[in-house]
Amino acid sequence: AEHLGTTVGTVAVEAYFRDSGREQINELARARRLKPSHILAAMQEYLSVQAAARAISASALPSTAEVRMVGRDLLEKVRVNAVMLPAAAFVDESGGFPEEEIEDHWSRYREAEAGEGLNFGYYVPPHLCIQYVKIDQGKIEQDVRVANLERNAKRYYDTNRMTDPAFRRPPEQMRLPPDVEGPLPILEPFLGWEEVKEAAIAAVRKQQAGEAVANLANWLSQYDAERWFDAPDTGDGYREPSEQVTRLEYYQEALERIPPTIAYREAVSVVQTDFFSQDEAGNVPDIGAAVYRPHTGPMLTFSDLAFRTKAIVPEMPSGEQIDRASFLSPFQSCPYPLVDSAGTTYLFRVVDSQPGHIAESVDEVRERVIAGLRLLHGFEAAKARAEGLRSCAPDVTLQDAYESDEALLALEAADVAFYESPALSRLKQYQIGADDPEAMTYVGGGIGAVPTEVIEQWFELEHAWEHTAVIELRDRAMVMVVEWAETQRARNSEFVEQREQIANQLGGRRLQAAITDWFDPAQIRARSGLRSGG
Repeated sequence: AEHLGTTVGTVAVEAYFRDSGREQINELARARRLKPSHILAAMQEYLSVQAAARAISASALPSTAEVRMVGRDLLEKVRVNAVMLPAAAFVDESGGFPEEEIEDHWSRYREAEAGEGLNFGYYVPPHLCIQYVKIDQGKIEQDVRVANLERNAKRYYDTNRMTDPAFRRPPEQMRLPPDVEGPLPILEPFLGWEEVKEAAIAAVRKQQAGEAVANLANWLSQYDAERWFDAPDTGDGYREPSEQVTRLEYYQEALERIPPTIAYREAVSVVQTDFFSQDEAGNVPDIGAAVYRPHTGPMLTFSDLAFRTKAIVPEMPSGEQIDRASFLSPFQSCPYPLVDSAGTTYLFRVVDSQPGHIAESVDEVRERVIAGLRLLHGFEAAKARAEGLRSCAPDVTLQDAYESDEALLALEAADVAFYESPALSRLKQYQIGADDPEAMTYVGGGIGAVPTEVIEQWFELEHAWEHTAVIELRDRAMVMVVEWAETQRARNSEFVEQREQIANQLGGRRLQAAITDWFDPAQIRARSGLRSGG
């Protein structure tokens, strides 16, 4: 920056903060425990580098040819017709395989982790066994005692009759018959008290049951937290469990200590699961579908939280964005209660684990291997059917070929179907100038995500001898028969309208790349004459 004469003075730095006032600098300094002058000096250096980067990037403005190429990719569009053939639709669930084929398939993928589609892998992932406390809100609703129940229900009705859907008058009751004479009666949009009395009572019972569930969950969480209060740190961010909490009877013993005033013993139970992997977590009975919804931030599933444990993450991560409370020591209860769609609440802890490993023999993963082979054979069958459809071109259209194949039509329930894509360009506006194009592109009209290079194949079909092709979507275990329908050329008026914006976006990307490169540690070492690690 000094060499290029783009050094920014302190006056310019202060002007940078002028809109929000100097207090912004002071707040940042207090938060980082720095002097305001240090903040100003750092910003002075940053703005100087930014000015230098602008000067450098301005000397390498995008050429007219570059802008035109991006304009073509942005504005030219293609439409296709497609028949999607999922491998799963052609799987023979009763088919068997020679032992040699099973062994060969397993040995080829035995060390790989399973991926999507045909990305086979038979590495055995880590498995967990958990205990959970289940607080059944439905059972509490049946037993909860509400003083002055009807009076409270009437109060609830009066407060919520305009907003609670249970009290809303059905639309057909809001329509007056055409032969009504005289002044039209005024119809309230909500039902009368006597009509919804039972619904209001049920709503109050549910509300009271929800409070009872929350009280129970809070008491159990506090009880568990007290057992961990003095637990020693193990040096990796986790804590050492006491002998008491390692007992498998720990949760049951905790339930017996619940104060009688808040206990609903018939509604609270302890369950221990079988071992399950993270992919299987969503299918664990009851708790698998439960989630934690914080007041702010994204929802967390049972799978998200269960596998934040020392058995899976041996060293607790750190950083401002890391919620360390969600990472569990062995036998420690998750501090976040999970709730399912029925309002049932769960508290859980990990009580055992099995590390991930390579299976010693095919027998350990035989069912997975056979399922993989069936999918692979289904994929080959889908390819054969796809080639059959493609061979009908150019004598008949793809749609006619599909609709005349009764066997394929019978597989509609298995997602074998004909689709017409919307017009699609090679590039989206926000992708202009990006170094790394997105690997997948979502296509509407029911086709779904396809590799980005497939879109270019669609454009190329216009100039092919046959406008039809078979494309393998291995990540989706699917075969696509695609027929070019139309290419919509970019109009010159569209390009003229977009040209300046395209050039600005390309220039902006280069500016950002120059700044990023300047602050890259390797580049800093090179400018300073330092070796990596020196």
